[in-house]
Amino acid sequence: MRGGHMATKFQSPPMHWKLASLAMFAALGSTLLGGVFLCGGAFAAPPATIGDYVWFDLNHDGIHEPDEPPIPGVTVHLLDVDGHPVLDPITNQPITATTNAEGKHDFSVVPNTTYKVRFDASTADTTGLPGHPDSHLLLPTMQHADVDPSKDSDVDPASLTAIVHSGPPGSTVTVHEGAYEPPHSR
Repeated sequence: MRGGHMATKFQSPPMHWKLASLAMFAALGSTLLGGVFLCGGAFAAPPATIGDYVWFDLNHDGIHEPDEPPIPGVTVHLLDVDGHPVLDPITNQPITATTNAEGKHDFSVVPNTTYKVRFDASTADTTGLPGHPDSHLLLPTMQHADVDPSKDSDVDPASLTAIVHSGPPGSTVTVHEGAYEPPHSR
C-alpha cells in the first residue's frame, strides 16, 4: 500500500478476448452508425486499422520514389507484441493479409494495442516488376531511411517485422515495406 491506498497494476485483457469482442459485435449484426458500432442497442467503438503498402525498391535506398512499383501478392502476418500469430477468434487461424495489385494491405485491429507485422515476400507476384525478380530472393530494404515516414520502409531487415501501435478507434496507422533483390543473387 502507498499512502493508505492499495497499489494495483492493471493488466489488459488477453488479445483473444479483445478480438473475440470485435467478432462478437460482427456476429450480433453490428452496424456502423456515425463512426460507432451499434450492437443490440449498445454502442462500441470501431476498430482501428493497420495497413498500407509494399513496394519494389529499385535502387535499394529505402525511400519509396514515384517510379518504384508496388508488389502484389506479399503475405502480411499480424502478430502480437511477443511475435506470436494473432488468431481469428472464429476460425482460430492466424490472421494474414495479401497485398493487392496496388501493393496495399490492411487489418482491422483492437485500438490502442501494440502489434508486430511480418512480411513474407516469397509469395509475391513479381511478373510485372522490372527484371522479374525471384520472389524468394526479395529482402527488406533499409529501415527508416527518410525523415518522412510515409516514404520509407518500417520493416527491420533482420526480423522481417515492424512494431506498430494501433491508434484510437477508427484511426489508421501505416506500415510500409520496401523490398529489393540483391545484386548477383541469381
